[in-house]
Amino acid sequence: MKSLTRNLPALTLLLACGHGSAEVIYSGLKDITIPTTYAGIYIDVDGGLAPSTSTFTGWDFNPYLGGVYVANNSPFQPGRTAANDMGTLRNFAVDSTIDAGLLLGTGMGGSIDHLGNTFTAGTEGYLGFKLNGANYGWMRVVFTNNTGGAVIKDWAYESSGAAIATGNILQSGSTVTLNSALGSFTLGSQIGGSNSILKTGANSTTLTGINNYSGTTTVNAGTLSITASASTGSGNVTVNNAGTKLMGAGTVGGNTTINTGAVLAPGDAGVGKESFSSDLTHNSGSIFEWELAATPAETGRGTSYDAVNVAGTLGGSGAIFRVVLDGAQNFSESFWDTNRTWTDIFKTADGGSAVNFASVFSGVQYWNTTTGNLGTPTSQGTFTISGSSLTWTAVPEPTGALAGILLAAGLLRRRR
Repeated sequence: MKSLTRNLPALTLLLACGHGSAEVIYSGLKDITIPTTYAGIYIDVDGGLAPSTSTFTGWDFNPYLGGVYVANNSPFQPGRTAANDMGTLRNFAVDSTIDAGLLLGTGMGGSIDHLGNTFTAGTEGYLGFKLNGANYGWMRVVFTNNTGGAVIKDWAYESSGAAIATGNILQSGSTVTLNSALGSFTLGSQIGGSNSILKTGANSTTLTGINNYSGTTTVNAGTLSITASASTGSGNVTVNNAGTKLMGAGTVGGNTTINTGAVLAPGDAGVGKESFSSDLTHNSGSIFEWELAATPAETGRGTSYDAVNVAGTLGGSGAIFRVVLDGAQNFSESFWDTNRTWTDIFKTADGGSAVNFASVFSGVQYWNTTTGNLGTPTSQGTFTISGSSLTWTAVPEPTGALAGILLAAGLLRRRR
């Protein structure tokens, strides 16, 4: 019988407690050496019971002899080329989808013929697996022909039973890449240590943890969303490229820069309030999306309209202030017949001082989420920014004799 060993290096990505629905749980970079003897290495993928030498419970996966041979416990079923307990392990490419299409066994099993058939000795590959009969995941591995260099690098699984893309979150050195190219996902693990985050891929990634990593956060594609109870680390945050977006109702820890074409949009999925513990800079051509609820209001900071807390300095110039009308509302509603002023969009904190933002923005646009119109509503009124205030000045309806003349001439367009 093989002896039992377990390698538990210090994690720089900490598993969050109480996994919520639809969350990717990531192990962090582990680089666990696969012994070249029969000792093997017993992996407990979901952090359950510790392995027992007497009952051999609590483990999921055991590769040995450099990964030439592997064994699996019943709760962990690796994807195979044939649906039986000893079928050849399938090697998945990066950016593959792991879902109900997996061919699986049903009980304890293993494989002795995956090297030379699907995996290449010494070359990184991916196992797909189903965990506890419910959750799909991947494991990044290097197997060898009973030689050195065999490792279990890392793994992840989707806690709600949804599909998962291989390599959608990877740690290389101190960089954690969140790649949503194949679809949006939520990361349910906390990121710590000296790590940095790099967000890639056209879709969104949502952070739900109180993260305390000290490195930078760089958003190069898609959307990085921070939920109300979550935060980024303390390092600088940079959002690059047209259409790339930083959003959420959580806390952004480091100095934040929104570059040309990139978007800051407070709120998780609608109106909300986002907080910045340090400086916030909107460079020329960047966009701030200020959303109003379906029923517009002049009061209700963070509930009726977007708001931002900036504990540091709000800086930059030449940025665009984009008014986003939520739902089917438009400027023909009676709300817009009256002059309106919002004085608390940017503040130092809840209950703090209003922040001057007039010098940051060079103009105001509007966007309707239903019609997709972008422009300036000059026929109904105008927005102006002064100091710490955004003001809507309505164009009054003509009355009396003038209205009659305009109607007769066909020049009056009724707004309601």
